Order: sequence, then C-alpha cells, then structure tokens
Amino acid sequence: MKKVKNLVLDIQRNGMPKYVKQSIEISSNGYINHCLYPMVYLGQMKKYEFKLEETEVEEFFSNFDFSTWKEIKAHYINTHSYTLKVIYDDGSVIVKNGYINTNMPECYSIFDEKLLDLVIFVERPWLFTL
Repeated sequence: MKKVKNLVLDIQRNGMPKYVKQSIEISSNGYINHCLYPMVYLGQMKKYEFKLEETEVEEFFSNFDFSTWKEIKAHYINTHSYTLKVIYDDGSVIVKNGYINTNMPECYSIFDEKLLDLVIFVERPWLFTL
C-alpha cells in the first residue's frame, strides 16, 4: 500500500485580513512547517517549524484516504479557498481544490481534530472547520 510522503494544505482568505494565505506542510520525516503570508504592505511572512517523530506523522497520515475526499465547490462571500496536495511514496499526487464553508464533510473536521492533536501550533492555523 502506498504511503503519504508529503502533504501541503494552502488556504487563501478572501476579503481584507492581515494575513491572506496560510500554508501547512507535513512531511513523513516528521517536519511540519506552518507559514502565514501577509498582504504585501503589512510585513513579512511568519514561518513556524515543528519536528515530530516519524511514527506520529505516519499514524496521522494512516487515518485518511485522501483519494475519496470530495472537492467542495459551494462557497459564500468572504470565504476561504483551499488546495490540498498529497504526494505519495510512489510519486503519485492527489490535488483537491475547493471552498471552506459551514457544511464541510466529516473527513475534513476529523483531519482538523487530528492535526490539532498532533501539533501544538504557535498561532492557530486556518483549517477546514474555521
């Protein structure tokens, strides 16, 4: 069975917030990067790095079958859009795009819960259940 090698979750905020984009990258080697990108005139990018045991990350990835996730196309004004990119050890890639709304499927909220259990973030990340 193929294993997740790397996962990148980009969330773009619509509207006029201080930060307009966030990226979370989770690597199977235990490294996690959380980056916040501000509007151009509001300062520099913030980057937080975390290191976990590889077994913790592997267990996290084993909870999900990303190939079955549906892309969420329903959106509202001033919402967030996402791109989820999953890279497997065999070189295959899954990319899911959509909009975050109040009716996200359960797999997305489970992802959020497990990620927040896995990592103690310095700043709470934007996830699928805002």
